[in-house]
Amino acid sequence: MKRSLLGLLVALGCSEAPTAVDTGVGGDVGVGQDAGVGQDACVRADAGNARDAGNGDVFDGGEPDRDGGELDLGPAPRDELAGRADFPMVAPEARALSVAGDTVVDAITGRTWERRDSGTALTWADAEARCSALPGASDWRLPSRVELASILDATRSPTLDTAVFAETPAEDFWTASLAVDGTDRAYAIYFGQGETVLAQRSLAGAFVRCVRGERGSLRERRIDDDWLVDDDLGLAVALAPDPATTRADAAARCAERDARLPTLYELHAWVAEGARPALPELVGLPEGPVWSSTERDFGEILAWTLDFTEGTSDLSGTGQRLPALCVRDG
Repeated sequence: MKRSLLGLLVALGCSEAPTAVDTGVGGDVGVGQDAGVGQDACVRADAGNARDAGNGDVFDGGEPDRDGGELDLGPAPRDELAGRADFPMVAPEARALSVAGDTVVDAITGRTWERRDSGTALTWADAEARCSALPGASDWRLPSRVELASILDATRSPTLDTAVFAETPAEDFWTASLAVDGTDRAYAIYFGQGETVLAQRSLAGAFVRCVRGERGSLRERRIDDDWLVDDDLGLAVALAPDPATTRADAAARCAERDARLPTLYELHAWVAEGARPALPELVGLPEGPVWSSTERDFGEILAWTLDFTEGTSDLSGTGQRLPALCVRDG
């Protein structure tokens, strides 16, 4: 299976961008491995196509100016609504998407999307400018991470509803959501497979699909006995995470609480992008990924996980031992 180029660089320890990496069915490329795309899987690329999804150490985070120096972008203004959904995060089969000319309308989220993407990789700033300049309405913008996740189908390829969206490349797509650590990074989602990564805004590493639609006011999450309730999502999560176990055992433990494992899309909606860990209300939330109920079948069933340390997502073998968050509707 092919992985996000943005998402591979940290695992590979690359200082320059790889071209493409096919890890094989269900495979992963480990640190220092050669994935068949050049020495140690790190291949020289044009500066405009370099990509990063790591901890800020792979690239220096700056953008060259016309005199050959470096332009310090600094942290972009934070969008306080970017990490929350004012709509339920339903599974792909329950969505209500329809074509309206050159746009796609989502009747559940109230968002209107470009039917076609940018057609080329852009820096984050250029992607933001492209959305602002789109004709026909004045409120086109970059989607938040949770908005972009609301049209993702991480169970299959292609990862979008092709009945409504025009052909979409298996590439990373920018979001408006920014890293909380103040570095030059923003979230991107890889539509070749579905993982969410952090990428440097200063590098032309991702495509964009713009969105419009007013974001509603958000209600405060509240505690109800042993549950944290989000009335906008129509969902409650157990305040006490379940200890690390296999995914099957995690699902069984949730069922004992009259609950279930959340979908990947529901996990996306619990990420508080302005906090670390990204779900601060849960005491004892362990570092690292937690299970979801969403799967990909590559001949081997892999499960989607989400890491609340940074709000990124990836695939894992179902026999791994990971903690879980149980959820229930209501």
